This record gives sequence, C-alpha cells and structure tokens, in this order.
Amino acid sequence: MRRTHNETRKNNLYVDDLRDCPTGFKIARNVGDALYYFNKYHIHILSLDYDLGGK
Repeated sequence: MRRTHNETRKNNLYVDDLRDCPTGFKIARNVGDALYYFNKYHIHILSLDYDLGGK
C-alpha cells in the first residue's frame, strides 16, 4: 500500500481538551481524535495534556 504525503511526513500532535493548539501541531481534543491521527499519520512529536478529560 502506498502512503500519501500527509501519511509519511513528520506530523506533530497536540492532545488537549481545553488549550489552544500551538503552531506546527495538529489538535486532538479527545482520545478518539488522537487515535484517528495515530492511524492516519506518522506522529513525530506528541504533546499530551496531563489531565485530559479530568474533572
């Protein structure tokens, strides 16, 4: 299976349910969004909110 440019280039993922996304990152607001990016893209840098979804 041949990968597209978006799937092979380095992508940075920012997983946070509240904060603004920094420049150069894709945003995932929940675990489902993060899984989508993991399955579709090669993730180079992963930034995780320490209390994602916490109350």
